Amino acid sequence: MISEISREESILATKPDTVNEQTSGLLSRAKKYNPVTNKRGKVTWRRLLATAIFLVVVVAAIVFGFKYHNVQNRANELSSNPQAAAVAAVTQVTNEVGKLVALPANETPTLATVNDVTKLKGQTFFANAQNGDKVLIYTQAKIAVLYRPSIDKVINIAPLNIGNGTATTGSKTGQ
Repeated sequence: MISEISREESILATKPDTVNEQTSGLLSRAKKYNPVTNKRGKVTWRRLLATAIFLVVVVAAIVFGFKYHNVQNRANELSSNPQAAAVAAVTQVTNEVGKLVALPANETPTLATVNDVTKLKGQTFFANAQNGDKVLIYTQAKIAVLYRPSIDKVINIAPLNIGNGTATTGSKTGQ
């Protein structure tokens, strides 16, 4: 009879109930450290909102980081090759103006920027010009286009008279 009792005790000692008690203790401690739940294991709105805001901030930082990196790479490429920067500027302005008016397709224009409008006061082509306006000069088609990028409008288009090696707009008479 004593041997039977000791056998039952050994069988009870190896039953899975003791293992479940140990694992349940570990699981209860794990629940305490879950940042989204409270002590009972329920989700609180405050913690859920804080976690969502944190994730949004992290994703936004990653997106802006990639965009900043791309802009810096593009700026480095353009600063190392100023000819490419000039071609890119001409292409961009030509595309913007081309959406508004028909431009000569077989010619690449010369691009100029109005920096000081007071120096252009006597010329009627630049009567409505402002600092920052762009001028596309087509020498073969003999036209000049005054474009204001700030409002995306063409301000003036005039024929171009080229004589004696100097270019003047058609609105100013040559002598």
